[in-house]
Amino acid sequence: MKLLKNTAKFILLFFVLLQFFKPSKNLEQGEHLHGFLKDANPSEEIQRVLQDSCYNCHSNQTNYPWYNNIAPVSFFLANDISKGKEKLNFSGWQNYSQMEKKQLIEEIHLVIENHALPMPAYTLLHSESKISNDQKEKLLEWARRTSAIYALGPLPK
Repeated sequence: MKLLKNTAKFILLFFVLLQFFKPSKNLEQGEHLHGFLKDANPSEEIQRVLQDSCYNCHSNQTNYPWYNNIAPVSFFLANDISKGKEKLNFSGWQNYSQMEKKQLIEEIHLVIENHALPMPAYTLLHSESKISNDQKEKLLEWARRTSAIYALGPLPK
């Protein structure tokens, strides 16, 4: 019984101390999406879907929920965002080559088509991020069209 009590105290102390350590936040100021929006030219509706479903993990500007202030949740979220930005960062769109942009758009098409993103755990807590069938079809059409444009070669500046 004493071991259980000491273990519980240790765990409680650990979680209290953990609250003093926070990962850095993903909060870039300015027009961080300008390059993507200009280059990929999504419609306003597609922009809204991307904003609601993608940008929190795939851009340099995350809109954090209240529970991000609680460790260890803050560390899990920071890790998910970091992994998401490694795969695709809309804020760094201008740094991708033409071929990378084409491949990334094709990957967007694939994950939307296969319902792989947004992650189910994310949509559970963020109902606005769910993509309706109509939105899915419009996203897929935009991705097909945009991928074809990137396949043609460098876009004019």
